[in-house]
Amino acid sequence: MDPREYKERPLEDVVAGAQRGDRQAQQWLITKYRPMVEQQARRFSLQGGEPEDLIQEGLMGLAEAIRDYNEAGGSRFESFAFLCIRRQIYNALEAAARDKHQPLNSYLSFFTPLNPQEAMTLEEVFAGDDRFDPPGRLLEQEAQKEYRQRLSSVLSPLEDTILQEYLAGHSYVEIAQRMGRDVKSVDNAIQRIRKKLAKS
Repeated sequence: MDPREYKERPLEDVVAGAQRGDRQAQQWLITKYRPMVEQQARRFSLQGGEPEDLIQEGLMGLAEAIRDYNEAGGSRFESFAFLCIRRQIYNALEAAARDKHQPLNSYLSFFTPLNPQEAMTLEEVFAGDDRFDPPGRLLEQEAQKEYRQRLSSVLSPLEDTILQEYLAGHSYVEIAQRMGRDVKSVDNAIQRIRKKLAKS
């Protein structure tokens, strides 16, 4: 469907389509409401983080609004989305305030399964071909390729770069220095990566 056609449809119909899996409808809604997300994110400052961190949190709130909106509840989608965006940003700010005096102790593990449904670990996803026994090598290579494609589809360019640096054995401090960012920003990105990997 031509994206311009979504503008002519009732908003609730577009949201319903997005909830049914219409990717174009989802993208149209994200594009339409991204300015709202950015406006709300600019009102706050995340200590030790980047402005993009709060925008990402706001976009997560928008995605939840698209997923959870129920027209029967009586509220307009725009109002519901606004509340979800603000709530997600507030939650991120509260979490940062709780953790600002704690050491960075939540690390990605090479050896923990990426999610409960799969036994594959990050070590296996990024390991060389000689890690696997020859009889199962082809299947493992296909599994690696598929998972890498899934990762690239959910991680932002920044997150992907930080993950590659982390998997190369660099510490949070080293990654921050190499990328010209502060350590907390790297930690925030790693936490987002962990959440995305668990859902992917």
